[in-house]
Amino acid sequence: MMIKHGRPDPEGWTLELGPGTGVITEELIRSGIPQERLVCVEFEQHFYELLKKRFPRVNLIRGDAFDLQNTLGEFADTKFSAVLSGVPVLLIPEEKRRRFIEDCLSRVRPGGNLTQLSYSFTSPQKSVPGSFTVEKSPWVAFNLPPGRVWIFEKEAA
Repeated sequence: MMIKHGRPDPEGWTLELGPGTGVITEELIRSGIPQERLVCVEFEQHFYELLKKRFPRVNLIRGDAFDLQNTLGEFADTKFSAVLSGVPVLLIPEEKRRRFIEDCLSRVRPGGNLTQLSYSFTSPQKSVPGSFTVEKSPWVAFNLPPGRVWIFEKEAA
C-alpha cells in the first residue's frame, strides 16, 4: 500500500524513514527499486544493525528523521521520487509534525510525495493551505494492527 501510493521511481532516489525491521524496504526492492537508489534513515540502534545485515547495498543512515538536513549527509541535497515514512509521528507535537512533513516534501522532486503509515482513523496532520494537501488511502482492516497511509503532497502553486 505504501509503495502503491508513494509511487517511487526505480530511476530516481527513494527515501524511507523509520524502516524498522525492513518490511517496506524489502517490498521496495521487490518492486524494482535498486538497493543502491534507496536511502533509509533509522534511529534505533537495534533496527539499524538488523537492516545493515539484511540490506548491505542500501544507503543506510542511523539518525534522526526530524533533522534530515544533518542526518542525510551526502544525500542532504538529493531530490527523491518519493518519501515513505513509518516514523510514529502521532507521538510528537503537532507543530513539529507539520515541520517534518514540510521538510520531507521539500526533498521530493515534482510529482513526488510523502506517504506516511498510520494506525489512526484521523490524519496525523491536516492540510496546510499554501503548503501541502493530504489524502488518505482506504483502511486496511486485515492488517495487524489495522491501518492506512496518508499521502502528503505539495500544494500546487
